[in-house]
Amino acid sequence: MNVSLREITNDNFEACVKLKVTEDQKYFVATNVMSIAESKVSPHLIPLAVYNDDELVGFTLHGQDSQSKNYYIVRLMIDEKFQCKGFGKKCLHTCSGLETGKICQPGAHQNSHENNETSGKDKNYFLNQGDL
Repeated sequence: MNVSLREITNDNFEACVKLKVTEDQKYFVATNVMSIAESKVSPHLIPLAVYNDDELVGFTLHGQDSQSKNYYIVRLMIDEKFQCKGFGKKCLHTCSGLETGKICQPGAHQNSHENNETSGKDKNYFLNQGDL
């Protein structure tokens, strides 16, 4: 498994927009097109495509805190065809090394929408990833 993060370009834009989560997950994460649009009006947001070798498997949106300059994960989605294969975990560890060295700095928190039925499961998933 060789997971990497790449810039959204004309070459991969349409494929990124076509990525989708399972039907029961679609209310828990914004669409990739919405995330990309948000990044255009909020310059601190950075959209990135998640690849395994040369195959697009997901999408992530990062933010950068203006004061600390630390990076944090705003959104992470793995396409439904690639879920439960370790790409999410590998992506989190790949994300943790971006730019300043760590996105998940001490004191960072994972935030799930209050109506998200999977909040507990999501929180445990992130907590079980160790020292990112």
